[in-house]
Amino acid sequence: MRPNNIVPLKQSTSVPTKEMADLLQVGTELLLYQAIRNETYHPFLFLVDTLPKEKQKGLLSCRRQAVTYLAHLFIEHLRQSNLLENYWQENKHIFCSLGEPDGSDDHG
Repeated sequence: MRPNNIVPLKQSTSVPTKEMADLLQVGTELLLYQAIRNETYHPFLFLVDTLPKEKQKGLLSCRRQAVTYLAHLFIEHLRQSNLLENYWQENKHIFCSLGEPDGSDDHG
């Protein structure tokens, strides 16, 4: 890793800032959900399945809001630490699979 070559998100020219921000948010939420669903959370998920459907929806809605907020905090921390571009590059395949940004950055 060469920190001197990291470009902050707002200076990136590879994709529009708004679209990149949207992909970062959704992609980070997906990465967080994936981390939450690892083996340590399986007992919790089993308990959620035993609740009535309306209670499940409420609980999952709260978790969704928490993950959304956590993703926002994580992205903001990376931005302030000037590590957001590096995070983007490391996870670009995930983010770009959510929607091809601008159609101009097709590296596979």
